[in-house]
Amino acid sequence: MHVHTAVEADPAQVRAVFRQASDSSGTANITLSFDDARTPPKFRVAGGAFGVAPSAELMFDEQRGRVDVILRLMWGPLPAPFPRAVALVGVLAGAALTISTQAPWALAAGLGLALAPLWALFRQRRGERELQTRIAGIMGAAPFVPRPH
Repeated sequence: MHVHTAVEADPAQVRAVFRQASDSSGTANITLSFDDARTPPKFRVAGGAFGVAPSAELMFDEQRGRVDVILRLMWGPLPAPFPRAVALVGVLAGAALTISTQAPWALAAGLGLALAPLWALFRQRRGERELQTRIAGIMGAAPFVPRPH
């Protein structure tokens, strides 16, 4: 999934702002890091679901007098839709296990199989929102909005 916002600056200025603010903008429970040496540059949020942190690759689309900052939302090295697919598979597998037998262990296992990926998805989405909010705040830009890319 891609989200974007526009700023009145060139990409070099935006990168400089990101480098300065990446470590100093951490809160008590979320730390943001910026990897400018990577191509494309990448933001990471420390402490993700199941040890996999929400992240975003950074791209620039220069327009007349402004630059669109585009974030490709990710789940560690995987694209953002991946945790949604895992949650769906977990819910379906949990439902199948629960329906297949009425044993108490099957009900507990089915519930666990369904709820664990949903919990991971909730944490991933929270991290994505925090990442977008923090990056927009660092740039002093409008909030990010989804956009097909």
